[in-house]
Amino acid sequence: MKPYTAALLCGLGLAAVHPGSAEAQVPETSVPAQDRTGVELTVYGDGTTLVKDRRRISLQRGVGLLAFQGVSGALQPETALLRPAGEGPAFRVVEQVYDFHTLGRDTLLRSAEGGNVILVTTNPATGEEQRQEARLISARNGSVVVEVDGRVEVDPPGRIQFPALPPGLRAEPTLSARLDAEGSGEREVELSYLAGGLSWRADYVAELPAEGGDRLDLRGWVTVTNDSDTAFPEARLKVVAGEPRRVSQPPQPQMRTMMMKSLEMAAPAMAQDVAEQAIGGYHLYDIDRPVDIAPRQTKQIELLGAPTVAFERQLIAQAQPYLFRSRVGELPEEAAEIVLSVKNDEESGLGMPLPGGVVRAYQRDASGAMQFLGEDRLNHTATGQEIRLTLGRDMDVPVRRRQTEFQRVSDNVWESSHEVRVINGKGQPVTVILREHVGGDWEILQESAEHTRFDATTPEWQLQVPAGGETVLTYRVRVRM
Repeated sequence: MKPYTAALLCGLGLAAVHPGSAEAQVPETSVPAQDRTGVELTVYGDGTTLVKDRRRISLQRGVGLLAFQGVSGALQPETALLRPAGEGPAFRVVEQVYDFHTLGRDTLLRSAEGGNVILVTTNPATGEEQRQEARLISARNGSVVVEVDGRVEVDPPGRIQFPALPPGLRAEPTLSARLDAEGSGEREVELSYLAGGLSWRADYVAELPAEGGDRLDLRGWVTVTNDSDTAFPEARLKVVAGEPRRVSQPPQPQMRTMMMKSLEMAAPAMAQDVAEQAIGGYHLYDIDRPVDIAPRQTKQIELLGAPTVAFERQLIAQAQPYLFRSRVGELPEEAAEIVLSVKNDEESGLGMPLPGGVVRAYQRDASGAMQFLGEDRLNHTATGQEIRLTLGRDMDVPVRRRQTEFQRVSDNVWESSHEVRVINGKGQPVTVILREHVGGDWEILQESAEHTRFDATTPEWQLQVPAGGETVLTYRVRVRM
C-alpha cells in the first residue's frame, strides 16, 4: 500500500483490516452522518443524553457490516440499540463494535508501535526528499523511539509516513453493526444510545416593578452546552428536570443508562414551542422545533414567559441559635434580607413545574436603565409550591441585636433576654419579619409584641417600622435541649 493510501482511507472514514480477520470477509457499508433523516436528544440534568439517530441504509441479503459514522464520542456501547423504523427488509443484529479511538497523531503513532514506518527528511542543499524504512519501537509521553539501520533513535528528524492505516482506527467515532438481512433494499433504522458531552440548565430573568408594584416579569431559558466534538443539526430537543437513580458502574469513557415513561400534562405559561410532560417523578420539557447544536457551543432556547407574576417583597431579619445558649452581649449590625415570595399557581400567573436554576433579578432606575439587584437559586418547584428568593440586604433597614441578660439554669436549660432594634431609613413605613432560630424546646417568657410560631424551633414577630423611625422588640426566652 502506498504512503498516501492511509491518508485517503482516513478521509473516507474507512478502517484497514487484517486480510485474515473475520471482518475482511464481510462487506462494509458506510452510513455517514449526512444520511440522517432525523435526530432526537433527551438531555438530563446530570449530563446524560439519550440520542435517537434515524438514518436511511441500504441492505444486501445476508451478513454485512454497517459503519455508522459521526456518532457521539462519549457513546456508551452497552446502551446502543439498532432497530428498524418504517417499512423494508427485516434484519437481525449479530454484533456491534464501537470504535472511539479516532484518527489523530497520538493514536496513529501508538497503533503503529512494533510495525514499520518511513522516515522522510529533506536535503537542505538540494531540497530533495529522502526516505528510509524504520521500525517504530515506542510512541509514548510525546516522544517517538525508532530503530533504523541497527541503531535506536529518539525523536528522529523529519516526518513519519505510514505504509498503511493501522487497523481499528477511524476518522471519527463509529459504531459498526454486523447485520443478517432477510432481503435487499433500502429502509430507515433508528440507532439509540446514551452518551455524555451534552448538559443543560435552566436560567431565569425576573424584572421587578418600581417600589410598590406587585407583579414581576419572569422569563425562563433552557441553556444547552455541547462540550463534545459531535454536531447535532436540526435536532428535536427534550430536557429533563430531575436526576434518576443509577446503579454504580466501573469508570468508563461513556455515560450511564436509565428507563423512562411519559404522561402528557398542560403548561399554561410555557413558550409556544415548548411542551411540558411528567416522566415518573421527573418533568420533561419538549422543544417543538428543530434546534442546531454545534460542537463546543452553548445555546439558549426560550422556556417560558410569564409577564405578570404576583409576588410579595419581604424584609426578613434572622438570628442564629448560638445567641440563646451562650453569653454574647451586643452583636454587629446587619441589614434586613430582601426576599421575594411567589406562589407557583395559575392565580399568581404561573402554575407549572419549574426546573431548578438561577434566577437573576433586575429593576429599572429613574432613567429607565436596567440595574442588577441580585440572584438566588431556584430549586425544582412543583405546581402549588412557594418560591422564595433572597436577593441581598436592604441597607436602609439595619437591625441591631443586644443580649441584655443571660442565665444558665441547669446543664440543659438556658434563659436569656434580648433587645432587637429595627431602624427604617426609607421615606415610607415598612414591615420587617424577625425570625429567631432558637432551636430546641423553647418558651417565650416575656415579650413586648406578640409572636407566632414559624416552625418548631423558630418564633416569629412582624414589626411595623414607621418611615424614618425605629421599632424596638424585647423578649425573654427559655431554651431546653
